[in-house]
Amino acid sequence: MDLGSIKFNMIEKELKILLTEDQYKLIKERFNWSEDISQINFYYGGNSDSIKDNRATVRIRGLSSGMMLQVKMPVSVEGAVHVKKEFEKECNIVPYKIDGSTLCKLCSVNDFPDVYLLGHLYTERLVSYYEDNNIIFLDKSVYLGKTDYELEIEFNDTLNTQLLSILEGLGLTTNNKVKGKFGRFMERYKGINSILDN
Repeated sequence: MDLGSIKFNMIEKELKILLTEDQYKLIKERFNWSEDISQINFYYGGNSDSIKDNRATVRIRGLSSGMMLQVKMPVSVEGAVHVKKEFEKECNIVPYKIDGSTLCKLCSVNDFPDVYLLGHLYTERLVSYYEDNNIIFLDKSVYLGKTDYELEIEFNDTLNTQLLSILEGLGLTTNNKVKGKFGRFMERYKGINSILDN
């Protein structure tokens, strides 16, 4: 199975805020947007405890420019700020199964189970480049019959205090603990499966 060969890894720092539809519309009008992107995440999981223990997210992200196999492993979570180590490489297929050996090589770890396709999440994303290397992502995501809205701010060292003040002025809470897209997808996935099992 050819999942590509060009490999990258990075540390990702993000502030995440879940939004109502009205808050989404308000923020959409408040900022100037440089990019409008459509993307799809194909999520993978398995029965092994090693995925749960590592709280790893395994996905293939599809964009108009191509696809990437990505693994995200949490470094820390403090309120709404998520810090993750991300490993990725180019790929050209969306397989039903990804071998654990492929993921071990990608993440430079000794133990990773085989994982299987669970479903997908489609996102319409607006991007705004703010000061201090802060990047604002405004997302509308659709998955498993549900639509939700989210604001993410990606940053290198520090969050821009003026930006935080603007968000708080719009009535947003910037310190609540928030699940990421995969966590919300899995919550919905498990809820649907528990209904089907009864």
